[in-house]
Amino acid sequence: MKYILRFLIFVHRWVGVALCVVFLFWFPSGIGMMYWRFPEVTAEDRLDRSPNLDPAKIVLSPDEAAEKAGIQASPTQVRLNSFDGRPVYRFGGGAGRGGGRGSRGGRIIYADTGEEQTEVSTVMLDRMASVWAGRPFAEAKKVSVEEPDQWTVAALRNLRPMYKYSWPDGQQVYLNGMTGEVVQYTTFAKRVAAHVSAIPHWLYYTPLRKHQPQWLRFMIRSSLIGTAGAMIGIVVAVWMYSPKKKYRLDRRPTGIPYRGQKRWHWIFGIVFGLATVTWTFSGLMTLGPFPIVQRLTGTEPRSGQRGQQQEAQQSGEEPQQQAAASQRGEGRGQRGELRNGQRQPADKEVAGDPSDGQRRGFGRGGQGRGGDRRRGKVVDPPRDNTAIEANRGGSQSEGATSDGRQVAANPSNGGRGGSPQGIAGALRGRVTMADFASVHPRDLLTKVPNVEVKELEWTSFAGEPLFNANLGGGKSQLLSLDGTAINGFATNRVIDIVKSVVPEPNTIDIKVIDQYDLYYLDRTRQRPLPVIRVLINDDEKTRYYIDPKSARIVTTYSNRNWVNRWLYAGLHSLNFPFLYNHRPLWDIVVIIFMVGGTALCVTSLVLAWRTLGRKLRRIAANDLLPSATDHQSQRMTNSSETLQVR
Repeated sequence: MKYILRFLIFVHRWVGVALCVVFLFWFPSGIGMMYWRFPEVTAEDRLDRSPNLDPAKIVLSPDEAAEKAGIQASPTQVRLNSFDGRPVYRFGGGAGRGGGRGSRGGRIIYADTGEEQTEVSTVMLDRMASVWAGRPFAEAKKVSVEEPDQWTVAALRNLRPMYKYSWPDGQQVYLNGMTGEVVQYTTFAKRVAAHVSAIPHWLYYTPLRKHQPQWLRFMIRSSLIGTAGAMIGIVVAVWMYSPKKKYRLDRRPTGIPYRGQKRWHWIFGIVFGLATVTWTFSGLMTLGPFPIVQRLTGTEPRSGQRGQQQEAQQSGEEPQQQAAASQRGEGRGQRGELRNGQRQPADKEVAGDPSDGQRRGFGRGGQGRGGDRRRGKVVDPPRDNTAIEANRGGSQSEGATSDGRQVAANPSNGGRGGSPQGIAGALRGRVTMADFASVHPRDLLTKVPNVEVKELEWTSFAGEPLFNANLGGGKSQLLSLDGTAINGFATNRVIDIVKSVVPEPNTIDIKVIDQYDLYYLDRTRQRPLPVIRVLINDDEKTRYYIDPKSARIVTTYSNRNWVNRWLYAGLHSLNFPFLYNHRPLWDIVVIIFMVGGTALCVTSLVLAWRTLGRKLRRIAANDLLPSATDHQSQRMTNSSETLQVR
């Protein structure tokens, strides 16, 4: 047993030497991640900087614009907003609210002339950057981005052409040279915050991060080895402890066999060691997908999906983006729904985290906004969400068919009643553009002159055509065809619709909840309350959380999600109702763990420095014959912090 103990001490010591600096990056930056994120451009940002729609400039209806472009319009695939200050219809592509054409394509047709937006001129790029920053272009320094920098090193590092505009006040605007879309925006304050949060936490340093495969391997291996090393440290600490206090410190009995830095390291390890293990392991879970986790959750991809996952890992799309959403409590469902009159988070994480890849935070939370404004960020899901969710056992996001019915990406649902597509499709009902033909967008906006509409979407409830007006500040307002504001739907009617599409309505459990629970969570309290919780009596115990204000599914949960819920969000963010329902209790608990982990890392760094120092001194003096005094000094050094047994 003595040799086993020596071996464990040896392994723990050298794992600490190798990774103490990495852990020292992770722990204190975790505090920063609770309140700050990596800079990104959200659809909410785009809308806030978009002009209000001017009815006088909207000449064509969506059908007329689609006819000029030679395409067929669908209610779920059309929206009206602005491009370069002019009203445009966006057909298909899923480019995101207020955004440009985006990487997914789509068609942009000007609502005033019917022309299609194809090319973006240099003058147009300069003008859009100036409008975004609110500063004259003459003050800006414009450069073509040829190599990734700190703010484009992740998902944007391969985007070309891209232009960077810098103003003296610290604003930096990055534009896609092909579409004119603002793809990144930073200020001096955001850059400072990122340098004490996301950048050290994810090791987002350009020389390493621009090499996606190498960065990913380093993060995975560091997390895996660090988890094992921390576990070994706990075993050694418990093994070495003497309940009978057989050791002596300053002539007094003690159960801890060390003095000095080793003693502090032992104490911090006993108190915070388990938290270090769980925190490191849960961080590892964001870096998948891992085949073993997919097998445990029954989310093994098909052959084609497996290739997409591998491509996503190599492409530079951020594995932490979904993590950030989970940290903020943003689930996966229908994108950007109207809830309580506010534009809510599109279902990403995970939080967000990470956005350009925030998702992604480890031990972090979202930014609380205070008051009763349950506002959230609206972001387009990254292309590698499938891989991330498959690793965590999550479900995939929902899309929409051309006839307006919602279709879940998860093929296992099969479109039957009780699936996300069945419930969401019933809540929406079947509508076509013909149902909106009686109302021209220009006339609708004229009827609501006091509503500052920045974007208009075509939607429905139970087959009744409606408009969704997206406003500034993350707010939205449902409008009927005659311009009447709709502020919610009867709870009983929503419940009746749900019961009409589930296979066995008498076996489901439907309850209205006004507090967050274990599976419907948001420590920033931005998600809507109350919501209707629908528990399906199936093998996976699927839960649906429906906002009666918008009659939309906010998020879902099933037993397939347990990896994400418990091994990631639970262990890494301490996302538990008894904490996040009573902030700042959550903040206090997490900060205590982060400070304790930082102290543990500092003692590790000191001991690693001493260990390396001794080794280096031995190497430097290996050609000299040691004196008797040197032998005695070396023995004293080796045993100076280890107490003798009585």
